[in-house]
Amino acid sequence: MKKENFNTPQWQEYFKGKSPEEIEKIKKLFEEKRLTERRKSSNFLTRNIVLVKGEKNRKVLLGGLVAVILITVLINFLYSVRERRYSTPVSSSYQQAIKPKGEFGLSESQRRKIFQEYVKVEDRASIEEANINKDNYSPEECYRTLHSLEEKYKNEIAKKYSITREQLEKIAMEGTNKKWPIPKWEY
Repeated sequence: MKKENFNTPQWQEYFKGKSPEEIEKIKKLFEEKRLTERRKSSNFLTRNIVLVKGEKNRKVLLGGLVAVILITVLINFLYSVRERRYSTPVSSSYQQAIKPKGEFGLSESQRRKIFQEYVKVEDRASIEEANINKDNYSPEECYRTLHSLEEKYKNEIAKKYSITREQLEKIAMEGTNKKWPIPKWEY
């Protein structure tokens, strides 16, 4: 809605014979009516602030806008305080434990540990085989002993972690493919 132009011939005809006070009063009433209609059609609070005439009304609307902003800031602040209060620091070992389980129901850190033990099986079997077959130089006998010891230790690992031998082999392949660190050889 445009502001009314009171300088048109129709308005000049209407104002003939009226005092300047009456003319001002008519203009003011007409403008207030126009603003009231404009306010009703407006749907956004900040537009109303510009359209409201009179210092008292403007202060009320500005105060309402400030109150809405303050309430929003207060709610956000209280929410952040509540989040800080209930979110306690968690140790990294606990975080690892509560991480969603990966393949075979085991986290990656658990699979890495199994891989470490799996690699040590060969070392352990080699040392034990050397102690058993000190005097026997038969390659077939050494191989059979070494193989049976490796199988025994691999079965122990699978039993310890409640997984199958097939799953154990897959974890070993995963560790090899992902180049997980291999433990140092122990005597």
